[in-house]
This record gives sequence, structure tokens and C-alpha cells, in this order.
Amino acid sequence: MTATFLQSELVNLIQESKKKFPDAAETSLGELKSLPATSEAQIAGDLIRRPQFIDPFVLGSRERLQDVLDAFKEVTSLGFDVQLKILQSLPSLLQMYGNEIHGQLIGITFEICSALQTAKQAVVSNTATATFQQLVSSVFDKVTEEDKQGIKDAVKEVSVFNDLSMLADGQTPKFFNLRNTSPNFILELLESLVINYDSVFIGHPELVQVIRSYMTDMIAKTFLEKQAFGQSVRAIRIFSNVLRRHIESMPDEVENVLELLNRSLEVDNDTPWRRAVTMELYRTLYSDFQLLRRIYAYFDNIDSRKNVISNSMGSFVRLASENPSLIGLSHQSTIPHAREPSKESEEQAAIDAMGITGVVSSTASAEASVTGISTEWSRMPVACIDQAERTTAPNIPDTYVYSLVIDCLSALSDGLARFIMPLSVPRESRSKRQHQSIENGPGEIVQRDLEVHKPDSNKLTRSPSGRKYQMLVNPLTIPNLPQLADVKMCVIWIESCWPAFLATSSTFLFAALDSDFYHSLIRSFQKLTQVSGILSLNTPRDALLTSLGKATIPIDSGSMMSPSPRQSSGWPPHDSASSKSNQLLSVLSPTLQSPTAESPRQSMDQPRSSLSTRNLLCLRALLNLGIALGPTLNEDAWSILLETLQQAEIVINVATQLASRRSSSITAEDDHILPKSNMGNELIAVQTATSRMLESTKDYPTTSFIDLLSALLRLTGMTMSQENGSAVDTRPSTSDTITLPKRGRMHQASRSISITLGRLRAQDAEILFVIDKCRLLCLANMHRFVSNPKVCDIWSKVVRLFLNIMRPGSSAELRLKATNSLDEMLVALAKAAAAGSASRHEKAFNDCLSAMKAQYTVALTDEHQSTSVNTTSTEIHDKALATLENFLESCGEQSAIGWPIVFDLIKSCFKDGVVVSDSDSTSNRDSSAAALLPRSLQLLRSAFRSLQMVGSDFLALLPAQSCANLVDALSLFGRQELDVNISLTVTTMYWDIANFVQGRVGSTLLSSDYVDHLDDVREHIDTPNAANEEQDGWMHMLWLRLMHSLTTLTSDARLEVRNGAFRVLFRIFEAHGQFLDPKAWRMCLELILLKALDEQTEKLQASTTNDETTPWEESLVALNEGLGRLLASFAVAIWNDGNSLDSWNKLYAIQARQLQQRPSVRLSSSIFGLIIEALEALKNRDAPDSRILSAPYNLLRNNYPSRPIDVDDAGEVVDGEFSRRANESNQQSAIAFIDAFIAIYTFIDPPPSFIDSSGALTAIREAIFTCSHAYRADLEKPSPEQAKALSILPKLYGAFRDEPADFMRYLFQFAEAFLVGVHVSSGQATFTIQKPSFMAFSRLSIDLIKGTIVQVSEAGDIIKDYAIVEALDILAKIMNFKHVDFAKESEPLIWQTATNAAVDIIEHVIPHANTVDRSILSAFYNAVNNVTKTILFTIQVPGLAPGNYIVRKPEDFDIKAFGRLHSAIVPAIGSLNVLDKSRRNYAATLFIASLVHHLKRHDLPSSPDELLENPLADLYQIRHPDVIEPRPTERPHIAYAALDALFDLITHHPKAQSNDSDHSTSDERRVSIARASAPYAVLRVALPLKSFIADQPVNATLPIPPSITSELTYITNRIVELESEDKAIPLGVEGGNLAVTAATGKRHLGHLYPIFVQFVEVLRCMPRDLEAERDMLWDSAEKWMRGGGGGEVRGIRGALK
Repeated sequence: MTATFLQSELVNLIQESKKKFPDAAETSLGELKSLPATSEAQIAGDLIRRPQFIDPFVLGSRERLQDVLDAFKEVTSLGFDVQLKILQSLPSLLQMYGNEIHGQLIGITFEICSALQTAKQAVVSNTATATFQQLVSSVFDKVTEEDKQGIKDAVKEVSVFNDLSMLADGQTPKFFNLRNTSPNFILELLESLVINYDSVFIGHPELVQVIRSYMTDMIAKTFLEKQAFGQSVRAIRIFSNVLRRHIESMPDEVENVLELLNRSLEVDNDTPWRRAVTMELYRTLYSDFQLLRRIYAYFDNIDSRKNVISNSMGSFVRLASENPSLIGLSHQSTIPHAREPSKESEEQAAIDAMGITGVVSSTASAEASVTGISTEWSRMPVACIDQAERTTAPNIPDTYVYSLVIDCLSALSDGLARFIMPLSVPRESRSKRQHQSIENGPGEIVQRDLEVHKPDSNKLTRSPSGRKYQMLVNPLTIPNLPQLADVKMCVIWIESCWPAFLATSSTFLFAALDSDFYHSLIRSFQKLTQVSGILSLNTPRDALLTSLGKATIPIDSGSMMSPSPRQSSGWPPHDSASSKSNQLLSVLSPTLQSPTAESPRQSMDQPRSSLSTRNLLCLRALLNLGIALGPTLNEDAWSILLETLQQAEIVINVATQLASRRSSSITAEDDHILPKSNMGNELIAVQTATSRMLESTKDYPTTSFIDLLSALLRLTGMTMSQENGSAVDTRPSTSDTITLPKRGRMHQASRSISITLGRLRAQDAEILFVIDKCRLLCLANMHRFVSNPKVCDIWSKVVRLFLNIMRPGSSAELRLKATNSLDEMLVALAKAAAAGSASRHEKAFNDCLSAMKAQYTVALTDEHQSTSVNTTSTEIHDKALATLENFLESCGEQSAIGWPIVFDLIKSCFKDGVVVSDSDSTSNRDSSAAALLPRSLQLLRSAFRSLQMVGSDFLALLPAQSCANLVDALSLFGRQELDVNISLTVTTMYWDIANFVQGRVGSTLLSSDYVDHLDDVREHIDTPNAANEEQDGWMHMLWLRLMHSLTTLTSDARLEVRNGAFRVLFRIFEAHGQFLDPKAWRMCLELILLKALDEQTEKLQASTTNDETTPWEESLVALNEGLGRLLASFAVAIWNDGNSLDSWNKLYAIQARQLQQRPSVRLSSSIFGLIIEALEALKNRDAPDSRILSAPYNLLRNNYPSRPIDVDDAGEVVDGEFSRRANESNQQSAIAFIDAFIAIYTFIDPPPSFIDSSGALTAIREAIFTCSHAYRADLEKPSPEQAKALSILPKLYGAFRDEPADFMRYLFQFAEAFLVGVHVSSGQATFTIQKPSFMAFSRLSIDLIKGTIVQVSEAGDIIKDYAIVEALDILAKIMNFKHVDFAKESEPLIWQTATNAAVDIIEHVIPHANTVDRSILSAFYNAVNNVTKTILFTIQVPGLAPGNYIVRKPEDFDIKAFGRLHSAIVPAIGSLNVLDKSRRNYAATLFIASLVHHLKRHDLPSSPDELLENPLADLYQIRHPDVIEPRPTERPHIAYAALDALFDLITHHPKAQSNDSDHSTSDERRVSIARASAPYAVLRVALPLKSFIADQPVNATLPIPPSITSELTYITNRIVELESEDKAIPLGVEGGNLAVTAATGKRHLGHLYPIFVQFVEVLRCMPRDLEAERDMLWDSAEKWMRGGGGGEVRGIRGALK
């Protein structure tokens, strides 16, 4: 914009307005001229800093508004561009000149906009409409601003609104003329004004008067004249807002309109959308409870006005019942469905699969495309009332209006709940919840608990059980309540409208609804019921509860409201709320029977019905109402609720049972019967709600609780007299019976359930329900029965009810259920009493125990019933005993318990409760077994658990009589034979009780006053229940009675029980023995210990078979071991009594009877062990009494240890009687036996004269040799019994000093003990039976033999007897086994030990041997020669063939031993006292042992005697040749050692003086030895030469074996080097004519000369192939020649060369 243009405009304004504002224009013109004329931007910037510059332009434009608007009005019919320019300008004018546009200018503006609304272009028309609305809004905005400023001038606004209202009413406006404006637009404009400018209308009554005058008439005409859809919707919307804001200003007009609306809901209305719009309006009204309450207050609550709300509810009733087929009305709610497949059909199938058995398909008409009410087709995307811009009505679903009715019912109940429920919360609780919204108040329990449980939810949320139940208050009872008038009005409202609400809701309750609508309907039911209950409106409350109950139970599962059992059982009927509601419904809907009326009975061919999820939803709603209204419900209301719950549980159980029976063969016809678990979360929610309802009763007032429990008991139809007083009599009475009604709810049920269950089972199901709910209810209110005497009567009824059900006349299921429930309640009562006041303990505990006793008494009233009945009775009895156990666990520590009843209950497990006296003898104890027979093993175990608890935890609480009862009960349970574990446990309980008694008594366990009168004591302990706290010393007698009772178990027929009794018996004596004086010990021995031992021995003697003997032996073992421990611990105290020796002798007399039965190893071991322990304990006395040893010594002397088996030398069983013990080791018995002898011998030093040492050795020998245990266990060291026997031998040797040979002969038997039963095969030693090897024992015995001989030989005594000969023979016998392998034998081997011992003995004996008789000396040297043979020869075991032995290598040990032996023998054997035969025998032995090769036939004389008498008889005879090579000896080193010893015998030794006793010189001895040995030496040299001479010619081409060459070389060299004893060798050879002249010491060569000549001749003839062997042998021949062979020999050598 240029400066020139601005100047021209200002000049024009000056010219036109000189009269009005010339100064302003002049001033602005001057400012403009003063600006520098540069650019437009510069001018704009300068003018911005001068705001007064624009004033003349603004003032000029106001003067020209009239012309401008007139011009706009004239050109509205021009083209599109002009119309747009007008519409663009009008908003600017309104914005800039809003204050100047008024009066006529406003009318012109409205006319312009109205004219432009009719334009063909939508842009123009819409813009004109918006401008119109903006203009009207600006008018009312101005009023709003003026009201704020305090200006109350609204004439212009009233005129505008008046004209608009007249236009809407069809009248001519007074202020402006709008000819072409749409009525819909006018109505829309009016609606916006009423809504947006509510404060304006409130501040200007004249505007409200306009509404009253014109708009209400317009709304009424709209419905009367049935105008178009859009106009009617606008009218309804305006009415809705007027009603909400201005009902007080126009009650009459509103009343008329509401009546018109109610009439528009008539069935004959030909415009369905009008009904829909009306219902949408009602939904809006019902959703605003405050508005609805105002409407009710202005109309229904005033007698002179019409019942607007009640009439609308009546219209709802007619709407609900007008088309049953369309809403799918049937006998129960179903799922809506369409004709074509849809999601709902899938939902229907799913619900059918979930156990909704008996769902009847909907009966929709053929014309309808859908059946039922569903959000899928019964809802509109946009409500009709929100589609005012439409000219025609949209398509409205057929069931749309029914869904709106449900919404109205839900909104009504919700509004009442939101208003009443917060007021019902107590003031203190309300203050705590001020931060919470009303939606979270107690009334919202309905909403929370009816939420659909998601299938994937794993847990159900519930309120904490510890939260205290919130008691609601009736607002009418709250004083000074500000809302009291409104509350009273709501009461009147509910009383007048509940029939219509119930009729409408009940209709839909049995219609086809989807999940959302059904849940909404149930919530509305529940909320209205809850409000009615809070306000103490019993009639509507009970009617609504009844309807919910009917909806819970399918019509074919039984009529909910059929006459109840109480009407047939003598109880007066109550006012049935359902009958009242049905009467009212029949008046409201005379043409349609209420859906709550009884439906026709289902035919028998129809499927039996179960509960669907919707039935469970109704049940849950009913239960939630019970939770919310519990304290306000009376007995009749509780009866409705409980009857419904009872029927529902019966139906569920029926379906579950049928499904379980058919689970293996489910067909298409049976797939509707599914188990309870498939109902999923709904069933869990019902169970949770039931539990919550019953748990919440613990906070009820007493009267409310009694009403509930009475209603529950009435369901059984029982009749019983009302007790007076507070005492609870739990004794069952025959007059207290359960009278099942002939007609009752269950018995008027449909035939389907009757057929399914049967009449008796249906009755049982009803009683089972009562039992279960009574149990839960009583458990939640146990504190009442303890602390509140007012409920004693009802508790007595409950107990007698349960006891009567337990009678044998009831079914097993009922009896067991009643038993379990009563037992649980009794335990809970006991716990509650224990936690409460002590003053109530005794009564509560006695009530509990009396009920338990009555329980088993009732169960066993008729023992002649069938087996099944008796089984159930036994189980009931068992549960009573289990309850006793729980009772003791919870309250046993209380002192007020009736212990006599407790023990009666415990003993009730035995028939007739007969307790056999402990005084019964063994002979008659079996005859009394019937009295000890338990009723059953189950009862026995249950009762024993309680007894065990009493004996372990409550001993300190028992009075004297109860302690005696406890001992009697222990004996009773210990002697029973059904359960051995119980008997064993009883034995351990004796220990606990004994400790308890000892703790009470103190240091003196048995008073001497009682000990002195033994007969009186015996009579006292045999008397049952002989205990009195007032009697002195009753605790002493209790201990003795306890021990005597325990003794009876030691004769029990079961081994485990006897052993357990023994263990405990001795454990008690070991622990308490220190508190017994000698007299008390004697009494205990006589009355308890020896008596038990004697009885056990009698049992053993009476046994005839092994199976009978073994168990009694085991018991005697335990008894003997225990006695041994006692005697070891208390022997001194026991022996200090003057009469103790009699008891001592009696003890061993009894044990002798045991040993006479050939007892087992363990038994004999225990007997011997008892001797050991007793003697060891008595040994430490100051003056040991030798009389103590007599009885045990005689016992040992006459009774050897038991042998497991007797065998002969061949290992065959001799006595088959004891073959059962063949695998038993008696080692323990042998050890104990030997230990017993050791104890006797070491008891007094020296032993008494009556102890025979020889007999003792014999007994020990028997103990050792009859011992049996694992072979090879004693290879390295002796077994324990062997070691003990060896240890006692030195002690016993002292008794044999005069006759040591007798002692040694026992040692000889010990030394060869390992040879018993040995069997050698292939060089391996085995034994025929399982026995010890005795290796180590024999080895040590050999050492004892050697030591004894050495000791005695030094004194010169041993040689006087043949004992030394026997010793050497025994040792030689042992040495012979050196070629037998004893597996795992350790070094030194036994044969080595025997060898060393033999050599040592010979070394010690030979110096003294020449002084004895020659016969003994000859036997001695024979034994020595035998030892020599054993050392040198390969084998000398008689009867042992070659191949059955091994050759022992290396030979060093034998060579060394032989060297020692040879040195010892030579020259002693040459003594004159020694027979020459002994020397020849020794030489012959060396000759045989020196053979390097085995002899061939005719090498030696065939007779051994000839060899000894004339060894050189065939010296020069050459045998026949043999081509078989000679077999070398296995031990060549031994052979050469023997050869050297043989040569040594003929070798000349220097003279030396001998110290021998015969004073002969060594030379003389040597000569005699050489004379006897020379023939054998010559023969030994000749044998290999003669063999070579005989065999070599025939084997000339064969090489000579190296062993032969070595032997020939060694012999020729050795014989040449030998210096023989000339005195012993003659000069010539007997039988020959050859005389030889030899040098000194070479006479032996002369006897060999003829043989040597032949030997040289054979050498000369040897082939050259054997030149090496020939040269070797020839070198030896040359040595012989040089050694003195003569000239002929040298000539022969020359000839060879």
C-alpha cells in the first residue's frame, strides 16, 4: 500500500465526515505527510509506531455498515464468486464491528446467511450455516460478557432466541424474517444454545420462559405429528438437555413430553426408529442417576403427578415380552445366533463343549435373520440420537431396543448402588476411603466378582483372608444423615419399581444374550438386590434372590422354588418372596406368563442338563450377595441362597459322575457330559466365592450366624428337640433322627436327575451338601462355640446331626463325610479353646473327647451288619482315633484334658477293651489271646499313634491312675500280633517312661521297705490299675510295675519283639542300676532278669525243630549279652548281698541247660561272654571269693564250644543233625570259651585246686580244632582264638613241670593242626570243608615245641622220654610239605620253620644224647635220619604219587639246613653208644640223596635191606646196556651237597679231643663213621662209571649228555683228591683176586680199579666225533693215574695215544 493511496483515502474520509470527526482525519493526514517517501516497507514500519493513524478509517467504516449489509443482501443472488466474497467479509465485520451490529443489522445479517444457505454450491451453503451459527453465538457471548460485568440487558438476545424458537415451533418470527431456513438447522442451533449457554439461561428467566412457551410445544408436536427422523432426533436432543437443566422450571411440560415418549414405545408403533430414539433418550436419563432421581422426585414421588419412572419401567416390561422368539426366550439363557455362520456360532459350540448340557436351541421365527441379543447385531455403530444430520432413519436392528432396555436396567441398578452403597459404609471406614472413588466402594464387589475370568489366568485373585469383614449399615438408621430424604425416596422408588425391574430382567435372564449383555444383566440384578438388602427391603431382596436362583439351576434340573423340606418336616413356612413377585408380574403383564413361572417338565428322551458357565455366573452373583448382605439376611433369605447352592452342586456332581463313567466311550450323543475340571475358572470362582461367603460369617452378629446355621440345618429336614441349658450333650439319641422329607426341593426336581441319581442318592447328595457347608461354617466360627454360650444349642444340634448320620443306617459316603467333617470341627474347637480363656478349657475339651467317644460308639452300635457296613464303621472308628491324635497334638499340654476318656479311646481298638493282667503265666497267656485281638490293623495303628504321643509328650501331665493306665496300654499294644513295628515301638516307650519315673523318684529307685516284702511286691505289680497318688511310694511301684510289664514282652513269640524288649530292659537297668542297692538288685534279678532267662530257656528246651530253636536262641543271646553287661557294670553291688551266691549259681544252672541243647555259636558265645564280663568285674574286689569260680569252671569243663559240623578225616559229615550250621563260623564261640578259661585262671593266683590243667588243655584243644571260619584268614598270623590259646599255654605249663612230655604232646597236636583235612593235588593244598588253615598257629606251636625242648634239654630231662622222637617225627612230617603249595603263605614257610626247629632241636639234644638208653638213642637217630631224608629228598609224603607235588627251588635253604644238621650229627653219630645201623642208615641216606641221575633197573639191589646189609655185593657187575638217557635229578645241588657229605664221612680228619660224655676220641668216631660209610662212597663212585661202561658202546654215535659228563668229571676229580680214612677201608676187594698197593689215604681207589680199567677201555673206543668229551674224561683219568693208580694205567694212556 503506497503513501499516495493512503493520502487519497484520507482526503475522501475528510470530505465525507467533516461534521463527525474532521480532526482525526486531519491529524492522520498530517502524520502521513511528515513521513519520508522512500518505500512501502519504510512507510509501513513508520505507521506501526503510530497506532492513532488508523482511527479515521475505523470511524468512517462504522457509519457505512448499514449500506454495506444492504449491499450484501442485494447481491446474495449473484454468482458464486460474489457469494464467497460476502461470506468472506461477514466474519470480518462480525469480528471488527460486533458491538455496532445490533437491532436491524443483526436481522439483515441473519437474512443474508439464510439466503446463502439455499445456494446450490455446498461450500457456500455450509459456510453460510457456519456464519449463521457464529452470529448467534456472538450474540449470546455478548450476553455472557455483560452478565459478568453486571449488565442485565438481554432484550436483543431474548428476541433472537424467541424468533428461533417460534421458527422451530412453525410460527412467524417477530424480530427478523427467515423464510428459507431449514427446521433442522434451527433445532440444531437451539440445541447448541441450550447446551453451550446454560449459565445464560439460568441468569435470564425470560429465556427459560421462551423454552417453556415454544420449545416444549415443538417437542410434543414432533412426536404427535410423527415428523421426520432428523427433526425428531433434534427435538429429542433438545428435550434431553432441557430436561437435564430446566426440569424445575417446567414440570408440567416435561411430564407431558415424557408421557408422549412412553406412548411411543407401544408395540403398534409403525416407526421403529421412534422407539429406538426414545429408548436412547431413556438410556441417557437412566445413566444420569442424579437426573433420574430428580425426575422421580418431581413426578413419581408426588401423588398429584404421574408416575413417569414407573410407567417407563412398565413400558420396559411390555417391550421385553412383545416378541419372545426374537430375543430367543427359552427355559434358560442361551447364546444368540444368526442364520449364517458367525463367531457366535463358534461360541455356541464352545459353550456346548464346556459342559452346558441341555442347552435348548432358540426358537426364533422364520422371518428373523437373527435370534437373541448380541453386541454384533443388536448395537448400532452410532446411536440414532447422534445422527441428527440424517434426513432419513438408519437401518435399526430388530433387537436394538431390547439392548437399550438392558442398558437402562443396568444404569438404574448402578445408579442406586452408587448412591446407597457409600452411605452404608460405617463413618470410620468411610473416612479411611475418602481418597478412593465411589466406584471402589463396597458396592463394587458385584463388578469385581463378576468379571469374566480369562482362560489363561493361572490364579484367581481374592481378598486376603485376614481382612476383617466390612459390616454395612442401613442408611435409614444413621442419625442426622444429610441424604436421609433422598434415601427414603429411593426406598419408595425400589418398592414401587422392583416388580417391573424383576419382570423385565427375568425375561431377559432366560433370553438369548451374548456374554456382555448377560454379565450386565447379572450385575444389575446383583446391585439392586444388594441395595434392597442394605435398605432392609426383604420382599424385593428375596424376590431378586429367587430369580437369580432360578437362573442358576436349569429348569430340567429341578424347580428352585418348589416347596422346601422344612414345609414337610413340621417347620412353619415363611412368606415366599417369589410368590409375591409372580403375582405382581401377572398384573403388569397379563398376556404373558412371567419367565419365572414354573416351566413344563422336560421329557425323558431329552438330554439331562448340567450347569453352564452362565448358570455358574448366576450362582456366583448369588454367593457374592451372600457375602455382601450376610449380616442382613434372615433365615428365609439364607434358605433361598443355600437351596440354590445345594441344587447347583448336586447337578455339577451328577455331570461329573456321568462323565467319569462314560469317559472311556464318549459318543456324539454324550459329548455334552464333561467332567467338572473342564468348567475351568468358573467352577474355581464359584468355590472361591462360597469359601469367602462362609469365611465372612466369623464377623457376623450372633443372631445372624444362628439364622444362617439354622437355615443350613433345615435343608436336611431333621427333627430334634430343642435343648435347654448351655451344656452340649454329644451323646447320640435314638430320638434324634434325620427325617428326609417326602416332598422337597430335590424330590420335585425333574425326572432326569431322579433317574440319574435315584431317590436315595439324591437325598444323600442333599445331606452331603449340608455336611460340607456346616463344616466350613463351623470352622470359620469356632471362636463362637468357645466364648459364646448363646450358640451352645446350635452346636449341640450340629454334633447330634453328624452323629446320627454316622449310624449304620446311612450310606457309607454319608457316614464317612460326616465323620471327616465332625472330626475336623472337633480339632478346630479344641484349638480354639486352647487359644482362648482357660475357664472354657475343661468344658470344651470334654465336649470334644465325648464326641469322639460317641463317634466310635455310634459306628459300632450293630456289629452284625454286612461286611461293607462294618468296613465303614471301622473307618469311622479309625477317623475318631485320628482325631484324638490331632487333638492331643494341639491341646495335649493342657491340664484340663480328661485322660480317662483318652485312654478309653486308645483301648477301643481292642475288642471289648479287655486288658490281660501281666500276672498271667506263660501257659495261660495263649488262652487269653482272644482278649488281646485288635478290631483291625488300621485301628490298632491309629490308636497307637495317640498312645505314643501320650507316652512321649505328656507324661508329666498324667495323674497316678493314668500312669497305671498307660503301663497297661503299653502291655496291651506290645502283646498284639498284627503289627510287629508297634510292638517294637512299645519297647522303646518303656525306656522313656522309666526315665520319667526315675526323674520323679530321685536317687533311691526302690525303697528297702518294698524290697523286704517280696511277696507283697509281686502281688502289687500283678494287680491292674493299682496306682494311687495318695499311697506312699506309688512311683517306686510304678517303676517296678513298668519293668515287670516289659518282661512279659521278652517271652513274646516274635523274635524282633523279644530282642527289642531285651534291649530296652537292659538299657533301663544300665541307666538306673546305680540307684539300686544290693537288695533291690536281688529282687530285680529274681522277679525280672532270672525269670525272663528261665522262661526263654524253657522255650528253647520245648523247641523240636530247627526253625523253632533258632529264634529262641537269638533271644537268649540278647538276654545273655545284656546280663553280661549288667554283671560287668554292677557285679560288685550285686555280690554284696548275702544271698547273691544262690542267684549266681541259679544263673549258671540255667545256662548249663542252654548248653545242653547243643546251642548255636552265638548262644554259646554269649554264655561264655557272660562269664568273662562277670569275672573281670569281680576280679577287682578286695578279697576275691574262689567260690565264684566253681560254677563257671564246671560249665566250661563240661560244655565245649558249639561245633558247626562234625566231619571225619575224609571230610564227610558225621552228624547230620547240625548240617544247618555248616556255613556258620563258631570262631566267636571259641574265642569266648578260651577267654572264659583265661578269666578263670587269672582270677586268683594260683588257681584253686579244683581247676584241672589237663582238662583245661583238652577243652582248649577242642575249642581250637572245632573252630570254623574262613580259610586262609590265619595264614600270616594266628586267628584270635588261636592267639588266645597260645597265650594261655605258658600259664598252663606251670602245672606240667613234673611231666613236660604230657604238655608237649598237646603242643605236637597244635603243630600238625594245619594237616587236618588237607588234600594235595598237582602240588596245591586244599581243604575239604571250610575251616582255618592253622598255618600261623602251627608255626607258633613249632616254636613253642622248640623252646620247650630246649628249655628242658638243658636240664637233661627231655631225653628220658620218647617225646623228643615224637617231636622230630612231627617236624619231619611237616617238612615233607615243602613241595606242596599253600596259597598266600608268608615267609618263613611252615616247612622252613619246622626244618629250623628240627635242626635246632638236634643241635641242642645231641650233646646230651649219649647218656640215655640205647633204645631211646636209636629211636632218636632214626628220627634224625628221617629229618635228614626230609631235607635232602624230593618227596617223602606217604601215598603222594609223583606229579602231585612240586619241586621246591632254589635249594639254598635245604643245603644250609643240611649243612647244620650234618655238622651236628658228625662225629656224634660215631659214638660207641650209637648203633652201627644208625650210621649205615645215615650213610645210605646220603648215598641216595647224592644221586645226580635217577637209577635204572639193576643199578642197585632191589631190596632196601640188601642195600643196607651188603651194598657192594654186585660192585663189578656191569648191567645190560640201555639206549635211554638217564633222567637228571630235579635238585642237582642237593645231590652234590649230599655227595660231598658222603665223601666227608670217609675223609680222614686230624685228631682232636672230644668233650662228649663217653670220652671217646674224635678219631675213633670218625673211623666208625668211615667204616660204615665207605661202601656207600665206593658204590656211589662206581655207579656212574658202570653206567657209562654199559651204555656208551651202544650210544657211540650220540653225544654224551652234559650232566653225565659233569658227574663223571666231578666224581673222578673228587675221588682222586679224597684222603680217605685208611682204618676204615680194607686193602682188597671182596670177591676179587686183584690186589692193589695204594698210597696212604687212597685205599678207596684200589676197590675201584677194575671198573676204572673198563672205563678207560670205553674211552679208547670212543669215535673221533666225541673227541672233546673223551679228552675231558681222559684228563680226569690222568689225575686218577697220577694220584696212585699204578703203571698199568699209564700204559693204557700211552696205548691210547
